[in-house]
Amino acid sequence: MITGGFITACSAFFVAAAVGELFTGPSDTRPEILWGLFIFFSIAGLSGLYLCMNNFFKDRRKKREQKERLVLKFITEKKGRVTPVEIAAETTLLIDEVKKILDTLCDNGMGQLTVTENGGIVYEFEEFVSPEEKAGAKSPLDI
Repeated sequence: MITGGFITACSAFFVAAAVGELFTGPSDTRPEILWGLFIFFSIAGLSGLYLCMNNFFKDRRKKREQKERLVLKFITEKKGRVTPVEIAAETTLLIDEVKKILDTLCDNGMGQLTVTENGGIVYEFEEFVSPEEKAGAKSPLDI
């Protein structure tokens, strides 16, 4: 990200200098050379900007994946039944972040939202089964 920012900043300087020379009147440098510099450094600046944006979004994606793994680990520890408050209390995540992750997992068909008699929200994930259930699993052909 730093490299992209440096490339963009340097290119912006040269683009501004070329534009200044082109539009301020007579110059010792031929216009073709100034236009060439303008085009070259414009492309270099856009490339630097691309590097910055690519790294920024890659970092955001990586952080989101780490948060999702943290939630999945907690779901596993609780054998598939969790509340957003439980996860937020035991991790560094905020309740809104936890809810968003849990809702996304449910939207992807991994779990479902249930409501207790008192109106509490519980997320259930049947994909997370106990070791005993795993050991007793049978082939669908045997059922």
